[in-house]
Amino acid sequence: MKKIDVDINKKNIDLKLILNGEDWTNILKKINKDLISNLELKGFRKGKVPVEIAKKHIKKDQIWNEAVDEIVNNSYDEIINEFKKHNVISGPKLEVEKISDDEVEIHFKGILYPKIKLGNFDNLKIEYKEEKVTNKDIENEISKMGEFLIDKKEIKDKNYKIQNDDIVVIDFVGKVDEKEFEGGTASGFELKIGSNSFIDNFENQLIGAKIGDSIEIKVRFPKTYPVKNLSDKNAVFGVKINKVFHEEKISNEKLVDKLQKMGIKSIEEFHQKIEKILSEKNIQQANDNFLSNFLSEIKKLEKTEIEVPFELIEQELNKEFEDFKKRLIEQGMNLTDYFKMLDTNENNFKEKNLKPNIKIKIENSLIYSKLLDDFKIDVSQNELYQEYNKISKDQSVKIEDVKKQIPEETIRSSLIYQKLINKLISKLK
Repeated sequence: MKKIDVDINKKNIDLKLILNGEDWTNILKKINKDLISNLELKGFRKGKVPVEIAKKHIKKDQIWNEAVDEIVNNSYDEIINEFKKHNVISGPKLEVEKISDDEVEIHFKGILYPKIKLGNFDNLKIEYKEEKVTNKDIENEISKMGEFLIDKKEIKDKNYKIQNDDIVVIDFVGKVDEKEFEGGTASGFELKIGSNSFIDNFENQLIGAKIGDSIEIKVRFPKTYPVKNLSDKNAVFGVKINKVFHEEKISNEKLVDKLQKMGIKSIEEFHQKIEKILSEKNIQQANDNFLSNFLSEIKKLEKTEIEVPFELIEQELNKEFEDFKKRLIEQGMNLTDYFKMLDTNENNFKEKNLKPNIKIKIENSLIYSKLLDDFKIDVSQNELYQEYNKISKDQSVKIEDVKKQIPEETIRSSLIYQKLINKLISKLK
């Protein structure tokens, strides 16, 4: 027999699924049969292992786990629909409370969307300030485009001495304690002198060298170097200089040629496009600042009430901590060394470095959702199409290609965000 009970309190929902009798035993028999038929043992063909021998290789926990998976899969839609009825903000989280050959009891737990109240914010004074794009802004943005505006000319003079800002193509082999180390060897490596891409004064020691020279460079890895076996160690690099290039600003003629290959007809049109990009960035920054200030102020209102469930904070805290650990590993560090360097531990780090921001982030998210509901903000299919069409024209690509690059949900979220900003600006005038 299958039975589903729903227990709801102010903050949580607990959906209890109980299966017993023939309904449960039949699933166990089916799983057991499937496992036997798929068992592979040396000396037997797949599915031909005698039952009595097969039973010795199939554990009860394995049967139970697969049986639970089957129940969950078969009941998934029913569970999700039940959760949707009760405005759940997080879940379902599965917990097997009881399990035996006679019965299974599975709980699906979730956190209910907390009730929040917003004070009357009609009289809040929130400034909306959008920075205007200047010619200097455009010039600065273009200067960041690096190689697009630069011509690289190879220097053929064998007596030319390397200078700052030159680009060199080198082969190198690095050694620590006279042994080569991982990542310390490369061929045909391109390096700009003065870019500080390499440790210590590596690049400075190349200044004055000539094409074809083989030189020895001595450096010391910093104490904070993320690779533990190299930190605070002396290293010697054998370096061969293969080529040297000098950078020059591209001519207008060559720039126009490059632009036309991108579908931009002139330098003027190029500047206009840069101005539009910067203007959109400024609008986004103004929107973000406005909303951030609004959220901060509305929380100060006497009648604003937000109670963030403890379970939701803990859930987000653990998720944020796991993401942090992954980023740390990607940088070549481990948690133990990191905490030692900061003279802290996991609990203190979570409480001081992660938890305060997580609580604010959840509160802001709850207010944001409440505002969308109160203002009844949504986006129609026609509005989505119009936005895709606009992007298509701006980027000179087919609308079908834009849809492949940008998911509909991303466009929808962006339009909803802008609608909310417009609504708040209008309301607070």
